[in-house]
Amino acid sequence: MTYVDTGLLGHRTQASGGLSSFAHTVVDGFRRMIKIGQAGHLVLEDDCTRSRVTRRERRLEEIQRVISSVSMHLPKGFAVGLNGQFANMMADDAWEDDDAYPSMLSLEAFLLMLLSTKVTQRPGIGTNGRGSITAFWRDGENRLTIDCLPSGNTRWVLTRVNAKGEVERAAAECQPDRLCEVLNAYGPEVWFGQ
Repeated sequence: MTYVDTGLLGHRTQASGGLSSFAHTVVDGFRRMIKIGQAGHLVLEDDCTRSRVTRRERRLEEIQRVISSVSMHLPKGFAVGLNGQFANMMADDAWEDDDAYPSMLSLEAFLLMLLSTKVTQRPGIGTNGRGSITAFWRDGENRLTIDCLPSGNTRWVLTRVNAKGEVERAAAECQPDRLCEVLNAYGPEVWFGQ
């Protein structure tokens, strides 16, 4: 299976906009688990529905927890939008039984890629059913696709129209923390919004 969530590329969307019923169920589950305790501290509560959580739902919870743990380093509203995109991507009606869930190493590479490139425009996301997470941006003819692999590496391909109007294409594989340096020659601000 290949899943792609194009959303509104380059725009920050609210988590409630366009979420599947599964995504709403996940968000409601988080609300039921959290209550405000004394002095305004958050207290997690046990939820009796916990035993009915599937492996897919558990992986989505793990992904959303990791995204939330780095949310303070992302642009405002970015993490909420990503959590919504992952919820849509992993919805029951969009998932096939024999597909591999996005791996946690792939997620780590994905988040490191976002943080190291300092993106301000949220990418579309997808998966190929083999554990990878794919991020992509498009601005007219300028396209960038980055596969965040289960190995922790990234593989990317781009098409960029240069100042002379000529189309340049490039592809390579590198560590996610080197993407900014490697892509610098292609003017990545067209995708990343810097």
